[in-house]
Amino acid sequence: MPNPRSNGRRSEPLAARPYRAIFLDAGGTILHLDRAFLLERLAAQGIPCDEPRLRTADRAAKTRLAAAMRSGEAADDASRGRLYFAQLLAQVGCTGEAARAVGEGARTRHREGRLWTYTEPGTLEVLRGLQAQGYVLGVVSNADGRVEEFLRTAGLRDALDFVVDSARVGVEKPDPRIFALACERAGVAPAEALHVGDVYEIDVLGARAAGLAALLVDADPAEPHGCERIARIHDLPAWLEAKRGAAAGA
Repeated sequence: MPNPRSNGRRSEPLAARPYRAIFLDAGGTILHLDRAFLLERLAAQGIPCDEPRLRTADRAAKTRLAAAMRSGEAADDASRGRLYFAQLLAQVGCTGEAARAVGEGARTRHREGRLWTYTEPGTLEVLRGLQAQGYVLGVVSNADGRVEEFLRTAGLRDALDFVVDSARVGVEKPDPRIFALACERAGVAPAEALHVGDVYEIDVLGARAAGLAALLVDADPAEPHGCERIARIHDLPAWLEAKRGAAAGA
């Protein structure tokens, strides 16, 4: 198998890194909903909203999604996506005909490949910095076959070694098999990899079941998840540095 590392980039000694590979979820972790578009559509329906309220709604929608997954209500990624978006709109007071109108606009934008291509400033620099330290970087995403295209549109694809899209490999998170595929592509054992994502039931539990370490991207410390977390992807380098320091002092 070709080694994703053999690309001439600088690499720190293996002992200096807590993991050999880092896998990243896409939507909600390094790619985000086009919030400006959504706010515009809400305003067109007479629903006042702003970014802080939308972020709060996002956290509440993920909490509802988690409960649905535990009950078996959201058994696949398509149903999870519908439930998440409906809950997101409901949390900002968008229901009934208004929700249908906003939802149709969002579906059209998604078909055009422009709904999940927003990146927070500095994301590319975070990924390039991790590459420079020698990590194998991959995306493991529940998607519709286009996540690599979205990453390219967002300007992130060249900072990644590979992309695993559930629609292309035929298995979705939290199934451990998708993480095993990522490990195979990275050329690492599960214990040598860290997966970073924003949905506990999908990303953390799935990665752990496959034998990987897991890190949750979650800005709400009140959520009682039994795992390590960071508020946003920009906090990952400092978290890794702390891990490395703890290992060196052990």
